[in-house]
Amino acid sequence: MSWLKDNNIVIESFTEISLFLGSFEETEDFFLINHVLLLGKYYIYERKCHGSLPSLRGFIQLTRIRSVYNIELHISRERDKLAIHFKKWEKLVVALNNQ
Repeated sequence: MSWLKDNNIVIESFTEISLFLGSFEETEDFFLINHVLLLGKYYIYERKCHGSLPSLRGFIQLTRIRSVYNIELHISRERDKLAIHFKKWEKLVVALNNQ
């Protein structure tokens, strides 16, 4: 969570329900938070299947956040919705490039 806060992504608080089902409070970073939650769940499951411990570096690299970003970038170009794409990802672009 501090990784998100370090990148100015606003997180009020999470309950067990919001962690399991996603955050339903429409904050500025609503879509990005839910997307990162889904990728995090997948990463934890993947690490469990491989019998290894999760890490932040592994989360950023192995969940292919950069790949997801690039795929969404390609789709948004085709649909002429780049503004929406950049609004969603703007706060994480620098962090993804630093990892």
